[in-house]
Amino acid sequence: GLLIGGYAEPYLVMLAITLSLLVSYARAKSDALNINLQGIGIGERAERLLIIAIIGIIGYMEPAVMIVVVIAGITLIQRMIMTTKNIKEQTE
Repeated sequence: GLLIGGYAEPYLVMLAITLSLLVSYARAKSDALNINLQGIGIGERAERLLIIAIIGIIGYMEPAVMIVVVIAGITLIQRMIMTTKNIKEQTE
C-alpha cells in the first residue's frame, strides 16, 4: 500500500519492510537457540505499527516510514548484541 500508493519513497518503504522482517527473524532465531528476546529493543512490532498508524493518519507518511526505519534498525542491533552476548555466556 505505501509503495504502490506513492506515500513514501520506494527505497524507504523497502528498507522499512526489510528491517522489520529482520527484527522478527532475529527474535525467531534467538528463540530457536533458547534465548528469550521478549521486550528487547525499542521498536517491537506493535510500536512500529502504532507509529505508522498515528503519524500516517496525521498525513505525514514519509516521516513515519523514516522513523520506523530508524527504530527497526536500532531494535535489530539491540537484539543482535543481546543474542551474541547470550551465546558467548552459554559457551563459557
